[in-house]
Amino acid sequence: MVTGLPKPSAGLPAPGPSWLAGQTGCVAGPRIVLTEAAVAALIESGATVESLFDGEGEAAIEEIEKGRGPLDFLVLAPPSIQPGAASAISPDSWRIECTDPLGRLASMAIGYGKRRVADRRGGSILFLTNGLAEGGTAGALTGAIVDAGIETLTRALAAEWAGHDIRVNSVVAGLFGADDARQRLNLSSSSDLARTVPAHRFGEPRELGWAVSWLSSGFAAYITGATLTVDGGHHLRRQLLDPAISARLSAGGEIAGGKAGLAE
Repeated sequence: MVTGLPKPSAGLPAPGPSWLAGQTGCVAGPRIVLTEAAVAALIESGATVESLFDGEGEAAIEEIEKGRGPLDFLVLAPPSIQPGAASAISPDSWRIECTDPLGRLASMAIGYGKRRVADRRGGSILFLTNGLAEGGTAGALTGAIVDAGIETLTRALAAEWAGHDIRVNSVVAGLFGADDARQRLNLSSSSDLARTVPAHRFGEPRELGWAVSWLSSGFAAYITGATLTVDGGHHLRRQLLDPAISARLSAGGEIAGGKAGLAE
């Protein structure tokens, strides 16, 4: 019987509190399953964590550092995508869904890195992405462009700042439950999505959190410019999800209710 990749045992201990003991960091992005999982895992690993879930930008991170001192790590997540046909994207949509979010993420990352270079301290920047830039994803053009921009930021900043002991990596997040699919990808229905994942299940939020903690810790000291995919193999078969959306768009239809309802 095919059962897929098993869930981690309920009794499996969290990463040790020594992983990030004495370190302080910030998680910034929308309040969604992924960012909350990242905060929980980082705290379990011994870190003190500030969260910015209300759309604050670089000024808010700088204010945190004025009160707490230099942050050891920074985790950044883009906003939820807004599904829709490419032909329906207006100039305002390009700005709101692409330029503004990517600019805000770049500003926060670069501002953090500049301060670490100036004070001669190392640091870690970790981006969370939706993995939409890895292949053609119908109905998610603006989200894919943001993800592609994050991939470029990851590699370019990693190459520029490695000599200053500043690591820059990214995590491509798969689907971590129905709530995650609704919050992050605006999917109106997700009941059938788990069947399309080679692991035969959604991920558990703590599995994403463990990856975030590890890449933010000293155990990943020799890793920079890397992208870690945590999705149960979903990226290997994502094309199986596209025809349902592509067929509607090709026929001149709309994505139901402005959302990508894949499970009808």
